[in-house]
Amino acid sequence: MSPKSPNGDLSNPGTEVRMRRVRSNSVGVILSAIALCMACGPRGGHREPLPSARQEPWRPPPGSGFAVSPRLRMVPSRDPRLVRWTPLRDAATIRAEIQRLAVELEGTQPMSSARADAILALADAYGELANAIEKTTPHELEKCACDLPRGEALFFYRAFAKEYPDDPRIDSAMYFTAVERELARNASAAAELYQVLVAKEQSQFRSLAMFGLAEFLYIYADRPDEARRYYEKVLELPASPVLPDAILRLAQIAERTGDTATASALYSRLNNEFPSSDAALHGRSIP
Repeated sequence: MSPKSPNGDLSNPGTEVRMRRVRSNSVGVILSAIALCMACGPRGGHREPLPSARQEPWRPPPGSGFAVSPRLRMVPSRDPRLVRWTPLRDAATIRAEIQRLAVELEGTQPMSSARADAILALADAYGELANAIEKTTPHELEKCACDLPRGEALFFYRAFAKEYPDDPRIDSAMYFTAVERELARNASAAAELYQVLVAKEQSQFRSLAMFGLAEFLYIYADRPDEARRYYEKVLELPASPVLPDAILRLAQIAERTGDTATASALYSRLNNEFPSSDAALHGRSIP
C-alpha cells in the first residue's frame, strides 16, 4: 500500500479530512490529495472474525486450472472495471488522463458533486494504470511497478468513501477498495470489506463480495468447507456475474474432497448453462 494510503476500516466514523499536496512518482505531477486520519473504532455491529490468511506466497488450489502466478489469482468476472478498460490503453495515455483529473480536482469545491466525481475518476484511472502496467510488465518487475498506482487507487477510493458516505456509489467504492487491496496482496484486509458488503442485502455488489469472501476462505485461508457455504449462496443469486465461477469452484471443492459424482454434475451444469464462460473453459481443462 502506498504510504499515503491510511489504514483502517472504511466504516470508521469520526474521520478528519484535510487537503495536502503530494507528489505522485508514477506520473511526475503534483496532485491534490486527501489525508485521512482515523479517529475511532469500527461500527456496524458484530461480524464473525476472519481466519488469518497464510503468509507464504499464493498457490492455486489443486485442480483449479490456474497457473502459479499472482496475475491469475482473481477471476476476471470479479472486476466490472475490466469492461471499461477494454481495449487496453497504454500507460502514457492513462497518465495524461490522471494529470487532467488532478487539475479538475483542484478546481472543485468541498463536498460538491464535481469533487466526488473527480475523486472517483482518479481512483478508477489509477486502477486502470495498475492494470495496464501489470499486463505489459515482465512478471519479475510486476509487483514493484504496480505498487504506486495501486496505492493511489486505494487512497482515492477510500477518500471518496470517507467524504461521501451517503453517495449512491459508496458500495462501488468499498468493493473496489477491497479488490485493490486483494490485488496488492492484502487479502485479509480485502476480506473484511467483502464481509461488510455481504451483510448489505440490497447492495448490487453483494454477490461479488460474497464470491470474494469465499475466495479468501478457499485460496488464502485454505478453509474449503467454509468457502463452500458462500459459493452456494452465490448460486442462489441467478443474476450474479460470478455464477459460473461459483459453480466451477464448487466442482473443484467436490473433486478435491473425492466427491466425483457431485463434481461431474457441477462440471456438466457449467458446460451446459455457461459454455462460453471463462469458468467453463477452465473446467474443460481439468481431468
